[in-house]
Amino acid sequence: MEILKNKRTMWEKFYRTLEAQEDKSGRIVTLTLNPSMIETLIVDGLTAGEENELHSMTADIGGLGIEVSRILAGCGYTSMCAGFEFSTDKKTQEQFMQMLKLPFHFAEAEGKMRSVVQVLNKNGQPVTLMKERPWSISQTALKNLDMKRKKVMAGLKPDDLLIVGGSIPPGVPDNIYRTWISEAKLKNVRTVFCAEGSLLKEGLKEQPYAVVIHTSILADYVNQPSGSPKDMVPAAQKLIQQGISMVCVYNEQYETAFVNAEITTYGKAYLKDPTYNCGALPSIIAGISMAMIQKKEALTMNYVLAVLKGTLHKPGNGMCTLEDFAKYFSDSTNQ
Repeated sequence: MEILKNKRTMWEKFYRTLEAQEDKSGRIVTLTLNPSMIETLIVDGLTAGEENELHSMTADIGGLGIEVSRILAGCGYTSMCAGFEFSTDKKTQEQFMQMLKLPFHFAEAEGKMRSVVQVLNKNGQPVTLMKERPWSISQTALKNLDMKRKKVMAGLKPDDLLIVGGSIPPGVPDNIYRTWISEAKLKNVRTVFCAEGSLLKEGLKEQPYAVVIHTSILADYVNQPSGSPKDMVPAAQKLIQQGISMVCVYNEQYETAFVNAEITTYGKAYLKDPTYNCGALPSIIAGISMAMIQKKEALTMNYVLAVLKGTLHKPGNGMCTLEDFAKYFSDSTNQ
């Protein structure tokens, strides 16, 4: 398995792949600090204390950054996955990345990945999630991550993209994303950022290039009632005034609003089946990243809706592919 022979081979393979993508410009790195083993179950309906019929089950390694990289890869964009891997599951995680042909540069931490079980109901009941508490990160692991960060940053150039966000395990400081964003800005690397709570507040202090945020999280941040993405546009414009270049606001109904200094656009992707609703957030982030790397930010909503529709029309943990993107991007530009 070539990609695991040594780290130098891995980086060289990554750069060769990027050079072959003549119609793409710029490199993408995604950061996942809380990787998870995700089991997706599809049932007719979940009834506690009774026997439930299981239609299908899949198991994947996830986490926001890894899922974004998976979608990007399916749409023809190679990205480097950075973050943590846990000693117990190190081989499993690396083999999974290798199977999907995703380059990676992980820092080792003691312990194991958390397990996440999501139950999708064919009868339309809400998704049921069961999440194991993450393993606590040691100071040694944080030092390992710091060394990986320096190596990753050293390989990035102006106009490249860094995608950071998602949950963090215990032991990781709340300013972790702020640190990565700050160093990226020093190299003129644009950052796509998605977080909540103290992680969000800390990260926004460094004015990341793009912010992807849920309506309720944005409402909490600006201390106002939540509403639809269209209702939250004035709040998003406040972030623009603070130095953020673009903001994408979304909700559970797959409505989105894209805001920058020049334009505001709206969109909605429709869900055909209640078991086809995994991967919405990473799809939105992947769509934004594709528009940015292609230098077509005026078409950001077209990219977002095409990737989102491509994912939402796949059962279980299915994600958008290049063929899906081409189909729905054409549809969105012809509307």
